[in-house]
Amino acid sequence: MAIRLESNINGDIRPVTVKLTLHRRIGVLVSGGLDSALLYYLIRKLTLSDDRYSVIPYTIIRNDGSSRYAQPVIDYVHEILGVEQQYATKLDIDETDSELQVAAGMRELRNTDRNLIYIGIIQTLEEHALHDVPKPYVPTNSELFNYPLKDLNKAHIVQLIVQLGLEKLFTLTHSCVYDIDTPCGVCNRCNERDWAFTQIGLIDPSTT
Repeated sequence: MAIRLESNINGDIRPVTVKLTLHRRIGVLVSGGLDSALLYYLIRKLTLSDDRYSVIPYTIIRNDGSSRYAQPVIDYVHEILGVEQQYATKLDIDETDSELQVAAGMRELRNTDRNLIYIGIIQTLEEHALHDVPKPYVPTNSELFNYPLKDLNKAHIVQLIVQLGLEKLFTLTHSCVYDIDTPCGVCNRCNERDWAFTQIGLIDPSTT
């Protein structure tokens, strides 16, 4: 089974396919941001009518408050799909550096009983950087980790969310590097999100 989507930002066409495999114990890393929110929706939709699949959402306890924002995203996806409520399994790690927290969380995921874990990493672009230039990173799918959105940038993510009628995710999600209710507007992640909405001519409702 698979879901195939296509996003077109000013002629930049990016197809994406999210598919299930024979690996039936699935984990999805939900960060509380837009990318993982879209991915979690797609995985839940794919497995909706097939009870052979067991899906568990995981979230890493990070400095940006991701574990606080992940649960409302999960609740919303379950509500619109009619899935029974489920709480995210939180990965409490010792690492204090924000960037290293993700790597530490992924190491923890290797110790779970899941045999396939979906992660919503997307392209990083120099246009997103207000401070340090992000290093371009394109992950490689492995036997355990799958990255269906790796060829998309943030503008494609925003457009796909609109196409699917999931605009409520714009107010439920959190992209800022700081654990604050109102995005700071000055970090790289805030800039990336603002850039994405500008590309498709929309205003981010989380900033109004």
